Amino acid sequence: MMKKTVKLAVLAFLIVSGCATNKPLRVQAQKQIVYQKVADSLAHAQSTIIDTAELARRINTAIDTATALGTAVTGVFVSDIHGNMLFSRNGDKLFTPASTAKVFTAVAALHYLGSEYKFLTNLYIDKKANVYLKGFGDPSFSTGDLYGMAVHFAQLGVKKVNDIIVDDSYYDTLRLGHGWMWDDDPYPFMARLSALSLDWNIIEVTVWPTKPGRPPKISIYPPSNFIKVKNEAITTDTGRSRILVDRVIKDNENWVVVKGNINVNTDNIIRYRNIDNPTLHVGYVFASMLKQLGIKVRGRVRRDTVPSDAELVYVHGSKPLFEIVADMLKASNNQKAEMLLKAVGAATDSPPGTAAKGIAAVKKMLSDEVLGADTLQFRLVDGSGLSRYDLVSPKLHVALLRWAFKNRKLMPEFLTAMPVGGIDGTLEKRMVWDSGGRHVRAKTGTMSGVSALTGYVWPENKPPVVFSILMNNFVGSAKPAQAVQDEIVKAIYECYVGKTDTTATVQPQK
Repeated sequence: MMKKTVKLAVLAFLIVSGCATNKPLRVQAQKQIVYQKVADSLAHAQSTIIDTAELARRINTAIDTATALGTAVTGVFVSDIHGNMLFSRNGDKLFTPASTAKVFTAVAALHYLGSEYKFLTNLYIDKKANVYLKGFGDPSFSTGDLYGMAVHFAQLGVKKVNDIIVDDSYYDTLRLGHGWMWDDDPYPFMARLSALSLDWNIIEVTVWPTKPGRPPKISIYPPSNFIKVKNEAITTDTGRSRILVDRVIKDNENWVVVKGNINVNTDNIIRYRNIDNPTLHVGYVFASMLKQLGIKVRGRVRRDTVPSDAELVYVHGSKPLFEIVADMLKASNNQKAEMLLKAVGAATDSPPGTAAKGIAAVKKMLSDEVLGADTLQFRLVDGSGLSRYDLVSPKLHVALLRWAFKNRKLMPEFLTAMPVGGIDGTLEKRMVWDSGGRHVRAKTGTMSGVSALTGYVWPENKPPVVFSILMNNFVGSAKPAQAVQDEIVKAIYECYVGKTDTTATVQPQK
């Protein structure tokens, strides 16, 4: 039996920018909640009445009295769903958005591909008994999915194969995003990109103690000959466990180097690391699976394209796109965001999908559909927000979210995918004051010196208020910035609830 697939939620937690939930996503149930809230909002058709003077006082006070943000620059833009500005502080200025940039990728993917779109992974065999795996950019393809393909292949009765050939030609060969930090290299949030990916292109490294004075036991999941291990750690019977796990490239090979000590009384220690050359990794794992199923692999694993005369023997389809978008936004998964951006590029232009093609499609959407945005007044270079080159304004964020809410083709799926305050995703442990109300749906963003939050405040029977808060250039933890953001969101909610009059008109800030 194959070892069970690494749980999705555990891996997602390691790839987030912020705290991800370990609860399963109830996507369909959340869609029903969104549908009902939309129906209630439309049924009451109320105007948005907010005491903008009180709102401005509370927002400015929250920012100005936060001593930890003394060096920071903060941009805030708040609007009703119709575009009437309710508050602005540096709303037109450009900021590094961090992972709030993922909302651009999510909306573009739903807009261009459709919420029910499925990614394919194909399995072929040729007359020389070479086996081909071709990926079409599935960001959710897992070890369990790959094993299912191996089982199906074994059921064909094939006993011997030659080479295992992996084809990732549907996307380009740029494995990292433009402007990513080189010194973040081995960590899960910086996973490599490939049209043929597996488990977000990260591996699970588990370290178990043995006997004092002896090296610990180390396992790699999923298992294959592609990953080499150098064990420099030791088991001890005194002191705390201190294990360091690195992934380095030596002679074009992935090496996991484990150092430090693990106490004999420690159960185990698990770390996650990305891998270089993820396409070949998939091929090696597949070869290992075939061998376990009794199929002899006589050749080698190599990268190439599928020839025209190869026979298609199996097609794996991913779950629907809207579920992948939900996984990406709630867990703030960088690899999925970049894969979706390249998918948009391939669909709107032509394969191979590239980040540049995807960005061009995002800009076209913003220019033609959203607000006629001047594409020279902002800069997006990747799909995840991991790049320091990204520059957008709070006002542009709000314009996008307003358009997404009014777009009936994608609105229910997009709002379902957003983290819910006090409930799930990167907002699970924030805004607990609203955990019973589900009134806040927003995307977080966190990098060193950057913290951001953009989304909706949506009380019952009222149209939503849209906001974006971008904070740059502070030193230290992001928690003080997040506390201010939560205070601003609470101010929006409290200034809104109970102040809606069906006979009154909108009172925007002057």
